[in-house]
Amino acid sequence: MTFGMPIAGTTLAAAAAVLAAGAVGAYILKMRRRRFEVPFSRLWQRVLRDTESASLWRRLKRWLSLAFQLAILGTLVFAAADPVLGSPPANAKHVVVIVDASASMKAVDAGDAASERRIDVARRRAHAVIDALGAGDAAMVVRMAGRATPLSRLTSDKAALHRAIDSIDADDTPADLRAALTLAADALADRAHPVVILVGDGAYPAEPLDDAVWEPLPPTADFTSRRLRAIELAGIDVYFVPVGTRGDNVGIVAFNVRRYLANRLSYEVFIEVQNFADRSATVELTLYSGASAVDVQTLTLDAGQRVRRLFPNLGGGDGHRLKAVVRSVRSADGQWVRDVFPLDDVAYALLPERKRQRVLLVTEDNLYLEGAMLVYDNVAVDKLSPAEYEATAAALPHYDVVVFNGVTPKRVPDDANLIYFDPSGPDSPLPVVGQIEAPRVTDAAEHHPILRWVELGDVNFDRARVFRIDRARGDVSLARSIRSTIMAAARRDGRKIAAFGFPLTGTDMVLRIAFPLLLVNTLDWMAGDDADLITTYATGKRLRVPIDVPPGATEVEVHTPSGRTLRAPVADGLATFYGAEVGVHQVVARADGQVLATVELAANLANPAESAIRPATQLQLGGRPLAAPPPFEPSRRRQLWAYLALMAVGLLSIEWFTYSRRITV
Repeated sequence: MTFGMPIAGTTLAAAAAVLAAGAVGAYILKMRRRRFEVPFSRLWQRVLRDTESASLWRRLKRWLSLAFQLAILGTLVFAAADPVLGSPPANAKHVVVIVDASASMKAVDAGDAASERRIDVARRRAHAVIDALGAGDAAMVVRMAGRATPLSRLTSDKAALHRAIDSIDADDTPADLRAALTLAADALADRAHPVVILVGDGAYPAEPLDDAVWEPLPPTADFTSRRLRAIELAGIDVYFVPVGTRGDNVGIVAFNVRRYLANRLSYEVFIEVQNFADRSATVELTLYSGASAVDVQTLTLDAGQRVRRLFPNLGGGDGHRLKAVVRSVRSADGQWVRDVFPLDDVAYALLPERKRQRVLLVTEDNLYLEGAMLVYDNVAVDKLSPAEYEATAAALPHYDVVVFNGVTPKRVPDDANLIYFDPSGPDSPLPVVGQIEAPRVTDAAEHHPILRWVELGDVNFDRARVFRIDRARGDVSLARSIRSTIMAAARRDGRKIAAFGFPLTGTDMVLRIAFPLLLVNTLDWMAGDDADLITTYATGKRLRVPIDVPPGATEVEVHTPSGRTLRAPVADGLATFYGAEVGVHQVVARADGQVLATVELAANLANPAESAIRPATQLQLGGRPLAAPPPFEPSRRRQLWAYLALMAVGLLSIEWFTYSRRITV
């Protein structure tokens, strides 16, 4: 007899001791008796003598009741240890069943009528594998998608294994065969008769298939790239259960949108479509902006051909969400053809909001500043002299950004972002603690959006004011001369502030390309639009999304296309989470119940290897063809927990009967 021990032995022993102690303690406690006053008579002496003669039997009955309770508890504890009658066979196997749940398993070409999803058929075949296990075999279920996830431990409990298989569904990520095989090899290390059974369509990249090795790697092997990539399967029998029938698919493998540097309000879109079938196909490619179709093209692709399309000067549409859709058509009659893999027929991309920033310049005449502001088309610039500003400050219209050049007024607009050149006095946005002559920039925060592609190392300044920054409030030192901060970025009262300590009349920066670039970067940062290439993300990877969160924020909410809400950590202004769904995600930063920042991102499959859905009837792993799994050897072992549970119920019934009949009380 052996024990499955689903519960640790120490835990089971502790539980048994506590239950037994509780039962014994309950019987040791004396029953409280009520006292009554009765008339005295010699008649009661005879009654008392009869009572004394029966006291031994009463004690015996109480101990008999205790024995029933302890027997019931002992039977239940013994059943919890999962006793199995008979010893396991010498060739009992340890099996890891890998179920492919990657994106290609959503293809609808499986089953008798080729009308079921591959994942549905894969679950049935995985159930059949579990049903075929011998009673002495132990198995583990592993879900393989963009990540390999164990769904059970190595166990002989077929009910638990079936539940694990029922929980599997395909997602929108490519298969990571390397991770799944490595996990299986680790789980089977030092196990007798290890077996891996892979249930899937076999549409996997060549690299992990070629990297499998069947011989033990020497411990002194060099740490070459080949050695590090190797999947060691020495001593493990690997089998393959194929799923799927068709491989004709036309899908979108790339979809990106970017804006023009010269005109921040115009965009161009790049789309790449590939035919994975072994014959030509005609498809209709439609580009949507919001609900409006921007362009429709009919493409004819030869077998294996990849076609790229560029949509310049994008215009029209009623939204900032772009969607590309391909639909297969027959060339003869133009009828739609059902696509067996619709996941890559749709791709998403996002455009930033088309808004023109209103900018107010508060400055004396300065052609360098005015000319730099007029280079780009996405700003509307007004200008006031410092005297005019002081006269009209209380009645100014709304501006997105106000630029103060050489002036530091006491009154500033309540809701505008602010840019200062050479601020001074008590009204400076950051405390001015000194001034240095002829400074040189020795340290610059190149990672900050304001200084992207801005070179400051060879810029000359006559002088610059030194700021004191408060890092606890999120202030950032953009540029320093030795240890003195001469350029800084900050947030105050919900607004963004950029302070540059040098005067524009005392630097040669205004003669360099760095100056208009510095202004554009600053305006983009203030508008929350600091990405020059607005790319889509690929699923199956850990996504790092820039989001403008306040200092001290540690996590954000992620709302997925399916409606789920996740919590994602934030570090250095980047929210990190695993992208498992195709579609538009929304990342939201909150504080005290208020939304502080929202970022949307688009995720697509964008994986040609996963869109190549042609199933493999035979899989080559490490140069060795994988066969179908052989029948497992049946075992004569019998689990006893069900019988013990019935015995406990019987003992409980007997105890109830003797109690109700006043036999044991």
